[in-house]
Amino acid sequence: MDTASSPSDSPPTYSSLGPSESDAAIIEKEWTRFCPKDKYEQWKKKPNLIFEFNSPDLMRDPHHGWRAQLLVHDANIPKLMRKGFSLTSAHFSHAESSISLKSRLSIALSLSLCHARIFFFRRPASELGCYGKVIVWSRSRSTIVNFDLKGLRRDTVTKVDGWNVRNAKVYQFRSDPKACFNAIYAQMPLEGWWPWPKAPSTRVAVRSGEQQLKTTDNQDNH
Repeated sequence: MDTASSPSDSPPTYSSLGPSESDAAIIEKEWTRFCPKDKYEQWKKKPNLIFEFNSPDLMRDPHHGWRAQLLVHDANIPKLMRKGFSLTSAHFSHAESSISLKSRLSIALSLSLCHARIFFFRRPASELGCYGKVIVWSRSRSTIVNFDLKGLRRDTVTKVDGWNVRNAKVYQFRSDPKACFNAIYAQMPLEGWWPWPKAPSTRVAVRSGEQQLKTTDNQDNH
């Protein structure tokens, strides 16, 4: 007897787990509808998406290692998920960068990270406009003074949290897969710096001494 599964019995491919374009448009429109302008004005003072990063050598060399927080203010997180999120040096205003040696910020004190540096960024509306800042902490002055924004990348992300207009969490990433969830797009593969979930063909490649995200899918990038 032929026990081969019919196409209808086969599990969906990973790339098909996301919504259709029309369904995504509805989700993103609803997000905007439930986020009135006056509420978003409050979000200008409080980020609704936070990424945390660690330098790869933090545990091995805690003195020269660094930690960073990326604080994002965004009007439509579902769209940011579907289109992918990352930043380049062009998005940062280097004229606004500042350094605080012997920082008194509470998080710096709790982590025994003495020095801090702040960068501000903004993505134009044509690139899913959002804005915010990056705060970097380290025990080493030279690490802070010479910090390279290229250190912020998908493989150095350690934690992510995202909230909706009601301050309810809609996205969470932790090192333990059981603690990860996406309440908006479930198992849909996310591009860019979103660390989870990723398509099976996504791998981290080492090239010229720098780890870079590389995908082997033949699909067009969003």
